[in-house]
Amino acid sequence: MRKRILIVALLLAALVAPVFAAQVTVEWNWVKNDPAVQYFRYQLDGEADDAWTVVDADTTSYSVSGLDATGSYTLYLQQSYDGVYWSESASTTSQAAVPQPAVVEEPVVVEEVPAADVAVPVEEPVVTEIPVVEEVPAVVEETPVVEEPAAPAQTVAAPRQPFTFTLSFMGGVGLNNIGGPLDYDAQAGLQLGFENIISNSLLGWDIKLNVGAIANPRYAMSDISFSNLFSISQYDKSLYADLLTGVNLTAGITQFYLDGGARLVMDYGDFRGDSLFSVGNFYGSVQATGVLGFRLNFNWFNVALEGQYLYDFTENTHTAVPRLMFGFNF
Repeated sequence: MRKRILIVALLLAALVAPVFAAQVTVEWNWVKNDPAVQYFRYQLDGEADDAWTVVDADTTSYSVSGLDATGSYTLYLQQSYDGVYWSESASTTSQAAVPQPAVVEEPVVVEEVPAADVAVPVEEPVVTEIPVVEEVPAVVEETPVVEEPAAPAQTVAAPRQPFTFTLSFMGGVGLNNIGGPLDYDAQAGLQLGFENIISNSLLGWDIKLNVGAIANPRYAMSDISFSNLFSISQYDKSLYADLLTGVNLTAGITQFYLDGGARLVMDYGDFRGDSLFSVGNFYGSVQATGVLGFRLNFNWFNVALEGQYLYDFTENTHTAVPRLMFGFNF
């Protein structure tokens, strides 16, 4: 009797169901927390020098569509005062909306039939029908919104203060002939300021022009009355113009400034000192001047307190003028 060995191997059929990758739209949002910031720039998944997208400060969001929902994405954001110098990057990373599917491996089963002393008829192989699995539908696209936290205020490397034009109104009291018998006058005027012509993050160079009028009472302080106080004829009148240049030190809304220059004074009528020249009924003199001031800048509005020193070359006299100012920034 012949010995025959029959080995039957089961063939494993691997069924792979088609998987359709979901796509999502991711949006980032941020907040402008410094009114002086003029520009933002952003970049997805990198900080290459030539791959930034620059936008103005009114743009506070960025979205991108068609991203793989199983991935995560990082947006890098920087801010700038002038579009030249930029802050360090703030970043945030979106989370995967759909997890990666797990891959399950099915074992291959091999069954061995032992040898027998009897003849074993060869049976027809059994064909196992592989069931048809329905196609998995594509995942409906969702749009998760990833909220970007406000970009932290960071120190920008060597930014420049923006050029500012100021229009200010001022009024003060002149203390004349310091060191001798004092007399007093009232001063009012207008200032045109051209500020931060040259500047860095703290210091700026300015040019200012002041024009105004001076009213010097003809009566003694002991003779003040309602009629004297409001009678134009009881005052000697002058016009003046100051040309000043100097520097300012700015931190936030606070500004200190120091200016120096010259004042041209034009006395009218019979109110004259030792004049350098005359034009009609006006008699002119020149004074050296210096100004020390403190100002608060509230965006487009400002308030200032300053003191002015004047030295008259023709009369060899000293004058101090404390005054208040308010104005507008453009």
